Amino acid sequence: MNKKLQRFAAVFMAVMVTVLFIPVSVYAADEADTISYETDADEAVTFKGKDFNNVCDDLMDEELDYVEFTLPSTSKGKLYYDYDGSDEEEVSKSDECYYDPGRNDWDLSDISFVPKNSYSGTVTISYTGYDVDGNSFTGKVKITVDEDESSGDLEYDVDSGEDVDFGEEDFNDYCQDENDEDLDYVIFTSLPSSSKGTLYYKYDTKNETEIDDDEKYYYDSTPSIDDLTFLADDDYSGEVTIKFEGKDVEGDTIKGSVIITVGGGSSSNLKSAKDITYSANVGTNINFDDDDFNDVCDALTDNDIDYVKFTLPSTSNGILYYGYTTGGSSSTKVSTSTKYYYDEKPYIRNVTFVPNEGTAGMITLQYTGYDTDGDAFSGKIKLTYKAANTSSLYFSDVNGGYSWAVLYVDTLYSTGVLTGSGSGGTTAYNPGVNITRGDYLLYLYKALNLPNNTSAGSFSDVPTGSTYYDAIASAKALGIAKGSNNVFGVNAQITREDAMVLALRAMSVSGMGYVQGDVNSLSTFTDNGKISDYAKEAIATLVKSGVITGSNNQISPKSSISRAEAAAMIYRIKF
Repeated sequence: MNKKLQRFAAVFMAVMVTVLFIPVSVYAADEADTISYETDADEAVTFKGKDFNNVCDDLMDEELDYVEFTLPSTSKGKLYYDYDGSDEEEVSKSDECYYDPGRNDWDLSDISFVPKNSYSGTVTISYTGYDVDGNSFTGKVKITVDEDESSGDLEYDVDSGEDVDFGEEDFNDYCQDENDEDLDYVIFTSLPSSSKGTLYYKYDTKNETEIDDDEKYYYDSTPSIDDLTFLADDDYSGEVTIKFEGKDVEGDTIKGSVIITVGGGSSSNLKSAKDITYSANVGTNINFDDDDFNDVCDALTDNDIDYVKFTLPSTSNGILYYGYTTGGSSSTKVSTSTKYYYDEKPYIRNVTFVPNEGTAGMITLQYTGYDTDGDAFSGKIKLTYKAANTSSLYFSDVNGGYSWAVLYVDTLYSTGVLTGSGSGGTTAYNPGVNITRGDYLLYLYKALNLPNNTSAGSFSDVPTGSTYYDAIASAKALGIAKGSNNVFGVNAQITREDAMVLALRAMSVSGMGYVQGDVNSLSTFTDNGKISDYAKEAIATLVKSGVITGSNNQISPKSSISRAEAAAMIYRIKF
């Protein structure tokens, strides 16, 4: 055999050996049929383990063991385990989600996809599945998120004893949305009780008449929708629903409701519900319980509650958030115009009060509730904040004017994050002294359990063997601390904006989840022009996460941070 044939034979045999000994799991990495789900915007959809098992059985002829997901873009939504709207745990790409619910691992049927606020469209999530023999395959989950459609209602607001005019363009727009055609006419099929108000035709003339429930009111002829007026009763406050049916210009039917919120002019005109009370230690967020609101509504009106609208608290005390999660999950500030519902989104139970640093004593929040009949009532939420201890258990100087910091300081000390300062050791914390850059980074390093990496050394002004050497050297290696000309300024006081920049970098390195803030939101602070460009993203993110709230509508970016304030910030990041 010549040399060319010998070489060919050797190559051929090598290829055949490679092919014959390819692991079965590689061949098995075929793609399964796509699993499809549908949900509405802002509504979670929970996966079904049997759906994944069925595609595994069809493809592999074996039962499914577990799957690992490739995570979707966070701009579309997130995967959670055992999602209930609060205290949820995000799924990571390394998590094994099992089909067999008897295993002591994550159950595939407890995995939910939660669309990002207001997102609509199609989300495709890839996954790798493994059957009980260990062979793998790939598949996709396709989730269609329908656009968040309104209830189709036309909404108006009016005070008790006042009138509101209907607009023919409002009804025509509604018809266009429903049927893609102009409106011809409507008939009102349910008129309000006279105790709530009256619907009139040509109310602004001397011969106004109540409308008939079989009369047609037209978009572009007479009698015109534009000549309809609702007059609220002097003694009524609440919600009025007037149903209508009609035809578009093609003769197709439309149906809908006019929802009129009668505000009563002021809450003093409404019946008052029993106060809802909560108490907590200083610095603790308070999450509202929707059953508390339902109980006071039932006691007052004999009906379940439908929704509430909140009057916002003074920003000097704290902020109301919807969907707030410590550490930066998606959250928005509560709006006075938004309805928060008992049994549909946005839920009352997802409203949280986040107090400012030092908030103590009683805070009273006002709200207006509406029962399932549309009747309104006023209510108060009384929040009592007290320090778990008015004096520190460990530091003799954390008391009196610093009692608000007791929770933060004692918790961080008991968990090994911070220590005392000066010759007093653990008997003195010096809460009013501005914290140094070295001490702040040391506390941040300990609080977030940052990995130790001192192989590249530290900055020139950080002595080897100092208490913060490992923390600062590791922060330098991790890209958290960057310094200037190889100097960190270890003994200098740290500014608020620099503290926030270091905090966000550390949060990112540690893997702590957070939602990036919008720098445009900083315009709400009167001193936003003083914020350095490099710090804007960090400050916006920590504001959105509730770690900082500012004071007197200012962020004070160039001010130093006291040791007590630093403890409060790090506590909120850690817990």
